[in-house]
Amino acid sequence: MTILPKNIGILSFLGPFTKNQDIFNNLGVYSTLIKTSADLDAVDALVIPGTEILALKNIIHDIIPNILARIKQDMPIFITGGASCILSKHEKSLLSFFGMKMKFDFSSEKKFFKRNIRLNFSDTNTFEAIFIRSPIIIHHPKYFQVVSRSDLDQETPVCLEYKNILICTFYPEFSNDYRLHEYFLTKI
Repeated sequence: MTILPKNIGILSFLGPFTKNQDIFNNLGVYSTLIKTSADLDAVDALVIPGTEILALKNIIHDIIPNILARIKQDMPIFITGGASCILSKHEKSLLSFFGMKMKFDFSSEKKFFKRNIRLNFSDTNTFEAIFIRSPIIIHHPKYFQVVSRSDLDQETPVCLEYKNILICTFYPEFSNDYRLHEYFLTKI
C-alpha cells in the first residue's frame, strides 16, 4: 500500500499566497493554489493568507460555503493576518459563527511592526511576528486556545487555535521561522 502525500491548498486570490507556497516547498510538502470549489475538493488542508478583509469576502463569496463544509468535516484551516477577520462576527460571513470579535487599529504608526512572541507549543525561542495592518482580537470563545499573546500586554491574543482551525493576526509567511506552518501540518 502506498500512502499518498498530503496536499495543502492555498487560497490564491490575494495576499502572500506564493510566500506560503514557498514555505511548504521548503518543508517538502506538496501544495496547490486554490481558486475554485473544485480545487478545494482536492486538498487535505487550507491556508487563507492575510489580505484586506472586504476584498477577500467579495472574491471568495462563491467558495465560502465549500470552505465551511470542509471545516465541519475537520479539514484543517490556517488563516493569517487581515484574513483572520473572516471569523469575526462583525463581518457576518458564513465563517463568523464562532462568536469571535475583532477590530482594526488604523493608527498610522501601527501599520507595520514586528514583535517577538512566544508560541505555547514550542521551545523558549521567540518567534518574530510581523504585523501589517493587522486586526486585534477583542473577544474569543473560551474553547479557542491561545497559542500566543502580544508581548506588549500579555493579554491580547495574537494566535489562536480550536480543533482544526489555526489563526494568526500577524503574517507568519513573512518570517524565516517555519514553526507555525510546521505546527499547522500536525493538524492533518
